Amino acid sequence: MHQSQFREKESHEEEAVLAVDFLPDEDQNSARSCDDSEACHADIGFMFDSENDTLMRSFSFSPNTMSGEESGMTINVQVQSIDDDPGAVQSGHYLWPAAPVLAQHLVDMFGCSSAKEDAERSLVKESVHNVLELGAGCGLASLVAMQIFPDLRQVILTDHDPGTLSLSEENYDATCEQLEETGAEIATKLPLLSFERLGWGEKDDIADILSLITYPDDKSESCNGKGGF
Repeated sequence: MHQSQFREKESHEEEAVLAVDFLPDEDQNSARSCDDSEACHADIGFMFDSENDTLMRSFSFSPNTMSGEESGMTINVQVQSIDDDPGAVQSGHYLWPAAPVLAQHLVDMFGCSSAKEDAERSLVKESVHNVLELGAGCGLASLVAMQIFPDLRQVILTDHDPGTLSLSEENYDATCEQLEETGAEIATKLPLLSFERLGWGEKDDIADILSLITYPDDKSESCNGKGGF
């Protein structure tokens, strides 16, 4: 029987209130294509999302193991997000249910102690040098990944919404602060992180992201982010 090692603690942030009147220009809207109109509505939604109440959650992930077995490493992450279920809202300000599921999967796959890992899985773990997260939202998956892979050099978190990128950066800072306070060894070995805008299908954004990726034999620090090697 498996023992779930996932735990979560919550603390509320101070309430923020914003009142805005928005009257659309019908002539301009009629001239827009459907795609442009949808993009505009999405941007407006992002603006309001950044003013919603948020909740700070403390996540703790350990590998699911058989009863009596040692669980291996424990990954601790601080994540702030809107205190609500996202439903059908397409916004990275919410913590989507898939995020902790993916984080737990990463820990289950690569979070066991070296003695328990099979040779193939250990080789994959040690060969991961870069992580590029598309649509990072609150950044939970990347904040877990940066603590798992021993030779990880670089993590790039991307999202369309600048407000979401700011939120993921705040979550990175909060997580690092927690790791330093607890004296976690990983706090001195974190990879370089950057937070970059990426609109779906936007070639200029894609080119910018590709130009930031570093490789094991590349000694330059072309990614202007946080952390270090």
